[in-house]
Amino acid sequence: MDTPNLRLLILDDEPAVLDLLAAALEGQLIAERRIEITIRASRAMQALELARLTPPDLALVDLEMPEMGGLAFAKALLEQSETPPDVLIYSGHTDRMDVYEALESRIKGYILKGHESGIDQLYQALETVCSGGIWIAPEVSLSMYQKGLSKSFSQPSVLWKIPLTVREKEVLECFRQGLTQSQIAEDLELSFETVKTHLKNLREKSGCKNLQELRLKLSEN
Repeated sequence: MDTPNLRLLILDDEPAVLDLLAAALEGQLIAERRIEITIRASRAMQALELARLTPPDLALVDLEMPEMGGLAFAKALLEQSETPPDVLIYSGHTDRMDVYEALESRIKGYILKGHESGIDQLYQALETVCSGGIWIAPEVSLSMYQKGLSKSFSQPSVLWKIPLTVREKEVLECFRQGLTQSQIAEDLELSFETVKTHLKNLREKSGCKNLQELRLKLSEN
């Protein structure tokens, strides 16, 4: 049986950005599923209506939308969906309280717009979110950590005091270097599901709520 495509909604009020994102993402393989862009919209209300007809699995949303902000749109989309999609916000800001509000609103990713590694970062974010994690752009994570926006991020790391298997250490080192789960699987010649299981175990052993918090703990060392 064929694996169903990942249905993606993209919302941005700039046509050039919509075209760029569509060209970069259509047909890409993320977490072993092929992306299919089912909704491209420049207006929030239009996107909500289309999402009622064709519910997306993922939504990529510009934070600075004119008629309805990206966070307000994301909340409305999640509330109207029987099976809520994973929502990722992208913005040009690293130090806004919007980041914290986004995480509290069940948004799974915060991507930095205009970053020099923007498309690669976007692929990593989608890979992480589609694998059950939460993605925050590294620059945003650093800003949050420095400003103390998340108390859990400011606790001393105990990760290196935890006994790990040889394989867990290998997976952890690859993850620390910024490799995606698919890249780790290829590098260590493991299945994607095995890597996913190792990261889940590492997250639980370290007491992290998600993979982004694990990444932050690694950066403390």
